[in-house]
Amino acid sequence: MLKQPDNQELAKAKTGRIRRDPTAALQDLRIGGLLDHAEEQMFKAFWQGIQDSGPHPGLSEEQEALFRLHVATAIGRYLLHKLQ
Repeated sequence: MLKQPDNQELAKAKTGRIRRDPTAALQDLRIGGLLDHAEEQMFKAFWQGIQDSGPHPGLSEEQEALFRLHVATAIGRYLLHKLQ
C-alpha cells in the first residue's frame, strides 16, 4: 500500500517550504503557479470568515457549524485534488 504524504511533506514537495501561517502558505501556492489569484482569494475569504465569527467569541449555532464543515470539506478536497 502506498503511503500518503502528510500535509508538511505535501507542502514541501509543492512549494519547497513549510509554513505555519495560512496566508503565507497560500501566497507560496499562488507564486508557485498552483493557485490563481481568484483561488487564493477564495481560500483567504473562507479563512477570514471562520476566524471572525468562529468559535473564539462563543459557540457557533448548529446550522452555521454545519455550513462551515461542508465548505471546509469542499474547499479542502478541491485543494488536495489540485495539488496531486
